[in-house]
Amino acid sequence: MCRWFAFVSHNPVLLEDVLIDPKHAITKQVHDHYLPGLLHNNPDETVEQKAAAEKDLALRNLMFNIDGFGVAWYTHTRAQFEPDFTQGPRPAMYKTVAPALTDPTFTYICGNTASSCILAHIRAASAPPVVQTNNHPFIFGRHSFMHNGSVSNFRSIRQELSRRISRENLGLIQGNSDTEHVAALYFTHLGDTAATHPIEHMRDALARTIKDVQDAQAAVLTPDELKTSANSLNLCTTDGEQMIAVRWRNSETEQPPSLYASTTAGVVLNRKHPGASNEGPDSPQELLAKLGSARELAQERNAHGLHLIVASEPTTFDARDWKLLDKNDCIMVDKNMRLTVDALRLPA
Repeated sequence: MCRWFAFVSHNPVLLEDVLIDPKHAITKQVHDHYLPGLLHNNPDETVEQKAAAEKDLALRNLMFNIDGFGVAWYTHTRAQFEPDFTQGPRPAMYKTVAPALTDPTFTYICGNTASSCILAHIRAASAPPVVQTNNHPFIFGRHSFMHNGSVSNFRSIRQELSRRISRENLGLIQGNSDTEHVAALYFTHLGDTAATHPIEHMRDALARTIKDVQDAQAAVLTPDELKTSANSLNLCTTDGEQMIAVRWRNSETEQPPSLYASTTAGVVLNRKHPGASNEGPDSPQELLAKLGSARELAQERNAHGLHLIVASEPTTFDARDWKLLDKNDCIMVDKNMRLTVDALRLPA
């Protein structure tokens, strides 16, 4: 499976500080993995159940991610040259099929670019070819979209899925990946990609997209194929000011790929605040207060400001700064950095 990293805040951060320098930066997750809390030691599990759980974990999390890299960051630069341009930040993008850390263009960009909204992705291709057009994130208007996982039997349902995509968005697809088709379907449901939409509308469009994928499979696949057609859909999308992500797998027993969230780790990643500390709480009560319950994360005001990081793996090795999202959880943050975590409910 792929790995991705998403950051949004009112306070910009240097790309180098979040994508290259951290001890477990996304650029180091090509072959190294850190998955706190993902394995649960259940004393009642049989040997066979434990082996199946470990196989499930490896299947969706421990691949080599060597099939391309992409990053989208949001900037207000255009507004500096067009005084009447008041439509908010717009995404810039860089993609490469070369290893990111040996790509001098990528490292120069990261060392000299700051943004308050960043999406980055390393790819483990579910199908060929390995080309830049198949790299995430995918940009539609002012919106960016990325995915970790796979659409089961995508080649079989591709035509049925395409029927549900608007002509305009279908024409914008450049590659052949399942993710880009899912993105085009999402933006079909969302509407005008040059505009912003309420975060609740983004959530509803995401739910309708997942429902459409499952409906397309039900319409095309045989009963035997449907038995093994669960999808892993760890999706993330942003308009540069709001962000929403989901950790999804439509299986009663299998888990989605890992997905973590933090509202505190960004403090130690930003070199503008060298006095910040990432020392975790000392007691279970303090830990609960910091990370919140299974349904929410607490946010702390500090010099760095409110922020949200959602990532396939923690960027730092302090597990106390990170919460593993529950299966089928949806996390979203609006323009005012109001944060909500809840189970995603698909339409009937």
